[in-house]
Amino acid sequence: MLTSTIISVLISILSAWIVFATSRLMVRIVHDGDKHRLYAAVRSRLCDGFGRNGISLLCRDTADDGRLRNLLAVEYPAYEVIVVADSMRQPVSLQRAISHYRMVAVDGRIAGDRQTPRVRKMYRSASRSYRRLILLDVATRTEPSDLDAALDVATYDYILPLWNNEQLIHGTVERLIAEVSTAPDAKSSVIESCIGASIKLVPREIVNQTESIASVEYTKHGHIILHEPLAKREGYTSLASRVAVVAAIATTLLCAAAAMANIAPLAMAIAALSSLFVLASTHLATTVISRKHGTSVGYGDTLYLFYKNLLPRIWQIKK
Repeated sequence: MLTSTIISVLISILSAWIVFATSRLMVRIVHDGDKHRLYAAVRSRLCDGFGRNGISLLCRDTADDGRLRNLLAVEYPAYEVIVVADSMRQPVSLQRAISHYRMVAVDGRIAGDRQTPRVRKMYRSASRSYRRLILLDVATRTEPSDLDAALDVATYDYILPLWNNEQLIHGTVERLIAEVSTAPDAKSSVIESCIGASIKLVPREIVNQTESIASVEYTKHGHIILHEPLAKREGYTSLASRVAVVAAIATTLLCAAAAMANIAPLAMAIAALSSLFVLASTHLATTVISRKHGTSVGYGDTLYLFYKNLLPRIWQIKK
């Protein structure tokens, strides 16, 4: 009887904590969403007002022309997009990109000393409209080694690697620039969004401490979480997102079943209601955010990132 009471109290406290954390998250989502729109609205002033901090975006593949247009549709001047492709594996898409963006081969010096794949050619655009685009013809191997090749020609002090097929939401670069220019510990911290598709902005000094960009251990450094969407992935739902949704639903059903079976009924009922509250709040948040930004940010991704980022910070679990 005493054990059951203790378990009930502990579950009740945990459930109350989850409800509080979720409610706090909803408030921060609204607040940070307003900040995102504010920074996007004054992006023309960001160019001169924050000392020209710059971002080098690294990605692979030239096959998706819509994605390239999205990555290049940024008005902030201190920004570049470095794309790695393989002329042996993707000759058609690479040649199409070279023709469309008027790319010409240049003598590019690889700045770093990492064990990167051999770079065959480096291209820059002859058109001023696409001056921020750099194409690397690389004998591709693995995604981390390909992005290391891109990193070695990157110009700016902040690195934004895209590991999947993410596209940037309008105003993302300006929002990140505002954050790194105003947050006191941004120069030694990883900046990440906990809404929508997950992307991380990493200072070059952190990357330089590792052998590869994939070896960056984010938990060892400062971590700034933005409760607003920075990127989207069209038609993609990660396995982790699906697992998070299934786990949340399973938790709700198990707690409800335990309550009906009189196994610590009060605590289980509270836990079930808390799980339902988290699911409903996440669904509401992603619906509101998607309508505000005119694009889906992913219900599953939001729930997954909620569990991944917010809960460890509540218990102050830092590795």
